[in-house]
Amino acid sequence: MILATLVGAFAARGVRREARAGRLGVRRPPQRGWLTGLGLGAAAAAVSVAVAWLLQTVGVATASLTALMLVKAVYSGVLGYLVAGWVIRKHVQ
Repeated sequence: MILATLVGAFAARGVRREARAGRLGVRRPPQRGWLTGLGLGAAAAAVSVAVAWLLQTVGVATASLTALMLVKAVYSGVLGYLVAGWVIRKHVQ
């Protein structure tokens, strides 16, 4: 949730800065990108808990450290990309 909140806040700040500089047309300047990020982060957390529960019910009790690191790296990258894209698309014409 922290990653998504920070990405949302910084993406909104970037959109505001580019709009003020005249390089970007926006419908309305974003005010609460962090709120969008927080919502998407909460949704991602709920999905990850559901996936962990599902894996446990199928019998996957443990995973190697390498597998966990790989999943976390992919998850963080994808979540950051989706949040930034969502915030930008929400405010750009």
